[in-house]
Amino acid sequence: MSAFGGKADIGIVTGGRHTAYLWVNAIRRLPSNTVLLNLHDTALPLAFNSIWSAEMYRVRFLLIILRSLISATAPVEKERCLSFRAIPFIDTDITRMFTHSYALFMGLARWHLLFGSQFRKLALRHKWAPVTTGEMINYRRSIRAFQKFELRTRVIYWDENRFYVEQSFNVSGQMFVSALVEGLVRSPQGVLKPAAVFAQAGYDGPAPEPSQEMKERIACLKKSSPPRGPSGTGHHAYSNS
Repeated sequence: MSAFGGKADIGIVTGGRHTAYLWVNAIRRLPSNTVLLNLHDTALPLAFNSIWSAEMYRVRFLLIILRSLISATAPVEKERCLSFRAIPFIDTDITRMFTHSYALFMGLARWHLLFGSQFRKLALRHKWAPVTTGEMINYRRSIRAFQKFELRTRVIYWDENRFYVEQSFNVSGQMFVSALVEGLVRSPQGVLKPAAVFAQAGYDGPAPEPSQEMKERIACLKKSSPPRGPSGTGHHAYSNS
């Protein structure tokens, strides 16, 4: 799972051969005993959904990047809010949003958080790459087809090695899904200290103080995250999985 991207490591270029590549990989991920020509099974619907979700992700991704580039940068610690509408058979099944769709939207929101702040210039200049080391998602209610929702994203805390991002899906002011993402910033020289990164991005002061609930979730996430040494692993921030 990518930390700052969505689902499937796919490129931005589209075309005939790229579409064929998506088809092959969508079918390859199906169970080995799947019969593709049996219309009573789920092979073809799954293949179609994988392709259309990938195409829609690229469109949304480009729009997010363009929006970030033409808008004034905001403080890296400021909460960001994006509005989406769940599209049937792309983001949802007949009625409810797919589980993987939440991850896709979360990745887009993290791109928006980073590229809409001073971190963008630092990352491009120094070849920094934010990566994810862990995620925790709580599903309270399902987002339905055609339903409009807001996705809020903000950095809530960091320690010596990791930073933590809170994300929430809200419908009419009510939280439906909440997530906590743990990440680090990697440079060509190794893993960077979050405090130094945020200081260079314009944040002045100590790390934010999370709520008691978030402290407990952070502690839980730390137990399952990779080793916290300088060579700690993670998934590239700007790819999908």
